[in-house]
Amino acid sequence: RDKALLILGKSKIGATVNYRSVPSMKFYQRKYSFKGTEFPISQSWGEGTCSIPLFPGMSDDEQDYVISVLLNEIEPLIGDY
Repeated sequence: RDKALLILGKSKIGATVNYRSVPSMKFYQRKYSFKGTEFPISQSWGEGTCSIPLFPGMSDDEQDYVISVLLNEIEPLIGDY
Protein backbone atom coordinates (compact mmCIF):
# COMPACT_ATOMS: atom_id res chain seq x y z
CA ARG A 1 0.00 0.00 0.00
CA ASP A 2 2.77 2.45 0.83
CA LYS A 3 4.35 2.05 -2.62
CA ALA A 4 0.96 2.43 -4.27
CA LEU A 5 0.22 5.62 -2.31
CA LEU A 6 3.62 7.01 -3.27
CA ILE A 7 3.04 6.28 -6.97
CA LEU A 8 -0.47 7.76 -6.84
CA GLY A 9 0.86 10.89 -5.10
CA LYS A 10 3.64 11.35 -7.66
CA SER A 11 0.99 10.98 -10.36
CA LYS A 12 -1.05 13.78 -8.73
CA ILE A 13 -3.84 11.36 -7.74
CA GLY A 14 -5.19 11.97 -4.27
CA ALA A 15 -5.42 8.69 -2.37
CA THR A 16 -5.82 8.18 1.35
CA VAL A 17 -6.05 5.55 4.04
CA ASN A 18 -9.60 5.74 5.37
CA TYR A 19 -10.23 2.29 6.75
CA ARG A 20 -8.33 0.29 9.31
CA SER A 21 -8.93 -3.02 10.95
CA VAL A 22 -11.30 -2.61 13.91
CA PRO A 23 -9.15 -4.77 16.23
CA SER A 24 -6.15 -2.55 15.48
CA MET A 25 -7.90 0.61 16.71
CA LYS A 26 -6.92 1.66 20.21
CA PHE A 27 -10.54 2.21 21.30
CA TYR A 28 -11.47 -1.40 20.58
CA GLN A 29 -8.19 -2.74 21.90
CA ARG A 30 -8.90 -1.05 25.24
CA LYS A 31 -12.62 -1.80 25.36
CA TYR A 32 -12.44 -5.46 24.29
CA SER A 33 -8.77 -6.32 24.96
CA PHE A 34 -8.23 -7.02 21.24
CA LYS A 35 -4.77 -7.79 19.99
CA GLY A 36 -4.18 -7.08 16.31
CA THR A 37 -2.71 -10.53 15.73
CA GLU A 38 -5.93 -12.26 16.83
CA PHE A 39 -7.65 -11.31 13.57
CA PRO A 40 -5.10 -11.87 10.77
CA ILE A 41 -7.54 -11.42 7.87
CA SER A 42 -8.88 -8.17 9.29
CA GLN A 43 -5.33 -7.01 9.95
CA SER A 44 -4.26 -7.84 6.40
CA TRP A 45 -7.22 -5.97 4.89
CA GLY A 46 -6.68 -3.01 7.19
CA GLU A 47 -3.02 -2.74 6.25
CA GLY A 48 -3.66 -3.15 2.54
CA THR A 49 -6.55 -0.85 1.67
CA CYS A 50 -6.63 2.71 0.47
CA SER A 51 -9.22 4.98 -1.13
CA ILE A 52 -8.80 6.34 -4.63
CA PRO A 53 -10.73 9.28 -6.11
CA LEU A 54 -14.37 8.58 -6.78
CA PHE A 55 -16.93 11.35 -7.00
CA PRO A 56 -19.91 12.25 -9.20
CA GLY A 57 -18.16 15.09 -11.02
CA MET A 58 -15.14 13.04 -12.03
CA SER A 59 -14.66 13.30 -15.78
CA ASP A 60 -14.13 10.34 -18.07
CA ASP A 61 -10.57 11.55 -18.73
CA GLU A 62 -9.85 11.70 -14.98
CA GLN A 63 -11.25 8.20 -14.53
CA ASP A 64 -9.18 6.91 -17.44
CA TYR A 65 -6.04 8.50 -15.98
CA VAL A 66 -6.54 6.89 -12.55
CA ILE A 67 -7.27 3.52 -14.14
CA SER A 68 -4.19 3.84 -16.36
CA VAL A 69 -1.90 4.53 -13.41
CA LEU A 70 -3.42 1.65 -11.44
CA LEU A 71 -3.05 -0.81 -14.32
CA ASN A 72 0.32 0.29 -15.66
CA GLU A 73 2.24 1.30 -12.54
CA ILE A 74 0.65 -0.36 -9.53
CA GLU A 75 -0.76 -3.67 -10.77
CA PRO A 76 2.72 -4.89 -11.87
CA LEU A 77 3.88 -4.46 -8.25
CA ILE A 78 1.07 -6.71 -7.03
CA GLY A 79 1.74 -9.63 -9.35
CA ASP A 80 -0.52 -12.60 -8.81
CA TYR A 81 -1.79 -11.39 -5.43
